[in-house]
Amino acid sequence: MTNRSGSARLRYTMRGLMIAVALAALLSAWIVPKFRPPRNPVSGVVTVGGEPLEAGEIVLSPRDPSVPRVSARIVQGRYLMPHVGVGAGPNAGRYDVTIKGKAVPARYRNQGTTGLMVQIQGGENVVDFELAD
Repeated sequence: MTNRSGSARLRYTMRGLMIAVALAALLSAWIVPKFRPPRNPVSGVVTVGGEPLEAGEIVLSPRDPSVPRVSARIVQGRYLMPHVGVGAGPNAGRYDVTIKGKAVPARYRNQGTTGLMVQIQGGENVVDFELAD
């Protein structure tokens, strides 16, 4: 003879465990984002010697080490860091800016020599960079 009540008990235990895990996942997905500082959209134009940078990357490195670094591709002089999703923009705060690309002068490619800085505010930010040759 087989023990049907043991099998049924195991099935109900597993079902209850799966429901508990699903509820915990939903609860954490709802609570955790509320404790994260908001990301802010940033967009702008990068020019070198008055001409739009054809292709490159802009990197915002925070002064606060607990804040994530963010970056975006530059295409035909324009870049965009949306407030959500992949490539989300930065939190509010002060950032050192490096810009990389074929036509970018060497000093702007290195965080130690760039001299570029930006203060990101809550909400939408439009920040243009004119790089001297």
